[in-house]
Amino acid sequence: MGQMLTDISLDPTDMTAGRVVEAAAAAERSGFDGVWIYDHFSGVTLGGDSISDPWPLLGAVAVMTGRISLGPLVANVTVRHPAHIAVAAATLQDLSGGRFVLGLGAGAGPGSPFSREMAMVGMTPEPAQARREMVMEAIDVIRRLWSGGGDSDGVHYSLHGAEGFPIPVPIPPIIVGANGPKMS
Repeated sequence: MGQMLTDISLDPTDMTAGRVVEAAAAAERSGFDGVWIYDHFSGVTLGGDSISDPWPLLGAVAVMTGRISLGPLVANVTVRHPAHIAVAAATLQDLSGGRFVLGLGAGAGPGSPFSREMAMVGMTPEPAQARREMVMEAIDVIRRLWSGGGDSDGVHYSLHGAEGFPIPVPIPPIIVGANGPKMS
């Protein structure tokens, strides 16, 4: 049996960026193996007034820690284009010295309390099947970009002549957050 790892998830709602980074550093000092930061853009979604963006927070955590893994829990592919995610992940892999783990998820469905933040900015939540497809296509796009580019024609995302994207070393593991068996 392998070693059990213990990670911690940090909620950046109503927290200054400095407090979140200090919490991550404290988690490392306390023996945690990884730090995850929620990916939302409205604090109201999680019962607060505001929220800090996970990508710059993860960059700060990467340079302020030296051992723990780090990643978003989870990057929402319905509101973030996979090219953006691929570049951000490659940058974080570089900053962290190879400790980055990419968490991806399908985002909120219609009727979910998390869909409120999408409505605030004029986005419409997709049905479950479309969101599952988006996750699979996003993983394909990200992997293509990390292998040097190329073309891909998906229903939700396409690549045409993609080149010049950073390739992380090593390629980060990708985990998929799921609320049910259809996502597995």
